[in-house]
Amino acid sequence: QKLWQPPSAGAPEEVMKRPRHPDPPPPRDGTCYLDGLPSSLAVSILSYLSYEWRALERHACLSRGFRERFDEDAVWQHLCRDYWFVDEDGFARWPRISSWRALYRTLEQWAVLEGFYTLPTAFPWCMLVILRFDGGTLVAEAVRFCKAGGCPDESDKQTLHDGRPVEVYARIFEVSFSEEGDAVRASIRFAGDGLPDRTAVVQPLWGSVSSGLDLGRRFRDGDAIVPRWIQAERGLSITLEASGDAEPHDNEAREDGLWAPDAAPALDGPDALREMTTQMVQQLAARSQCLSLALVRSPQEISLDDPLLESLRPGVYVGNYGHDFYGQFRWEVLLVEPRECSPDSIKDLFTRPFESDHVPDLLQQALADAGAESAEFLVGRKVTGDFHVPAGQTSFVALVNPPAARSLFCGGREQPHRAVNQTTGGVERISCCWPGFGTLAAPGFQRPSWALGWLARLEPLPGQDRDVQRFGFLFGRGQDPPQEMVVLEYITAQTTCPFLSRRWLPEGLR
Repeated sequence: QKLWQPPSAGAPEEVMKRPRHPDPPPPRDGTCYLDGLPSSLAVSILSYLSYEWRALERHACLSRGFRERFDEDAVWQHLCRDYWFVDEDGFARWPRISSWRALYRTLEQWAVLEGFYTLPTAFPWCMLVILRFDGGTLVAEAVRFCKAGGCPDESDKQTLHDGRPVEVYARIFEVSFSEEGDAVRASIRFAGDGLPDRTAVVQPLWGSVSSGLDLGRRFRDGDAIVPRWIQAERGLSITLEASGDAEPHDNEAREDGLWAPDAAPALDGPDALREMTTQMVQQLAARSQCLSLALVRSPQEISLDDPLLESLRPGVYVGNYGHDFYGQFRWEVLLVEPRECSPDSIKDLFTRPFESDHVPDLLQQALADAGAESAEFLVGRKVTGDFHVPAGQTSFVALVNPPAARSLFCGGREQPHRAVNQTTGGVERISCCWPGFGTLAAPGFQRPSWALGWLARLEPLPGQDRDVQRFGFLFGRGQDPPQEMVVLEYITAQTTCPFLSRRWLPEGLR
């Protein structure tokens, strides 16, 4: 076939095809071309079809050469490094199993469970839990907060250290692994002495989850916390084998005990808080013979156009809501994430239990007048909550883009320039802000409403790193005098968790 040339003037156009090289003949000895590749490279190619160990081992049926490749332990070592980041520096985190093949199978089943969770049975407070491999075991730790050098419920603001929280990790349970022939056995052991040794079964979280606290059952439909109040895309449930010494399940006479807000009036530091938290989870698990964990959704990975958001990281944040009646639960955790919505999907941001979806008229009108085909928001949803706005509910929604709609939404309102840090009582300067709505409600989440306000980012304090994430939602229209604001801080545990960087996982497992 001749090469294509532009047609001359007046000549009819002629469609020419690119020459196609014939497919090479198969090898005469019956082998395939993949057999000529190094074992690790050939298996890596096959892993793009499926990384599941059962699917990978089915490829051994292709040829004798593939069967021999999958029998090489070095191949499974390569896969462990490729998919689970099992390297020499971090090898101490993973289970100590002699076979790389067995380790890969174990990690495929258990490593996907790593992440940030919440305890729905502790509704409305709930509790942030981090599940990760450490020291060869899968460890579950509750993340609590207290002020620097003091207890979590003191109100003396003068002793606070810039109002920043100290993260306290309390061990809940751990899953250890041991080899039994060709199989790997997983054993669960709860921390402390509150629960006797017994058989525990781990299974996916499915169906409805009820609150294990008396306060939680006072909310409407308290027997269906999941999915009515907390939307859990994924989770796990640990069921304990019933024993004769289980605590009687008396919903009417039982009090919340250690879960009462004022149950920790005399804690004198992180160690006391850690010990009490372990006892709280033991009490909760012993009552229902089950411990449920609901996954905290990972932030959506979208790129916002606003340059002011370049240093605002999505993730979980903590703030001190400071009310005396919240007691030990005054530190609350929010998941802050960007959301890009079409006009039809904006109503999903304002969904509430037992209410119809309704976008506030002011926002709806601003988007319509701007002719916006899509809009970008920053949304804060409570991971832990209180008896006004419980866990699982949206705390604020702020409009980021488009700029024209944001300008119309402001409607001439003056942007705030200062705010009072509710924790320290000090007045701080605001570097930038976005208009939006915050949630207000009566106890029991009665009569919830959307109140106008601003999502504001604070300027760094003197001597503070400019990369520190500090912002909060500021209610109200007027700016004089400055309004109080709960300052949210980025939880540093997110910077030390390798599982947050595993981009290969399916979207639902990130």
